[in-house]
Amino acid sequence: MIDKTKVSLINKLIALGIAVLFIASFLGGFAYLVNSPQQTQNSVDPQELNFQNEAAQIGAYLEENPKDVQAWAELGNTYYDRGAQTEDLNMFAAAIDAYRRALELDPNQNDARTDMALAYLFMGSTEKAIAELKKVLENDPNHVNAILDLGYANKVAGNLSEAVKFWEKFLEIAPQDHPKRADVEKGLEEIKKEISKTEKDTTELESGR
Repeated sequence: MIDKTKVSLINKLIALGIAVLFIASFLGGFAYLVNSPQQTQNSVDPQELNFQNEAAQIGAYLEENPKDVQAWAELGNTYYDRGAQTEDLNMFAAAIDAYRRALELDPNQNDARTDMALAYLFMGSTEKAIAELKKVLENDPNHVNAILDLGYANKVAGNLSEAVKFWEKFLEIAPQDHPKRADVEKGLEEIKKEISKTEKDTTELESGR
């Protein structure tokens, strides 16, 4: 299965707006690769070719083995990664469909549900993302990536206190060498400053009445 490290968003996802742009850059996990506009019509994008080959191979396998949970999850990963490379929301939608098929066969596929939730988040369906991530925690209360992503999702939704809660839990249970630990520590500090400023402004406004 393809390793899903999530690196910075290089180009703005206009359809998702500033909030999701924050998440994309903070995740540090999407290697967005932009095709050169100077490519000739005869040139072939090797990433597109690899994607098409991989998707076709998995699709052919699933025609013969439609109940293979891991194959559906792998197909979801393939579309998900292509969406990350191209910023194509249709790829994220296709990934969600594949993950959903895996979950219909086995609702306890926590990793697939977590990845599906993140695809929802990048499509702007923040509440769906949060709902799916909470389902993961019902099965596995210490699922590190689900807890991490719940921090991101709640930050996008403006639920700052919830974001703090999940990121603090992440720091409690994540390995010391987790690649996102430093990012979360920084993000947590920024959110707490924002909460403190909001509370201060509110107090000053109320005292001035």
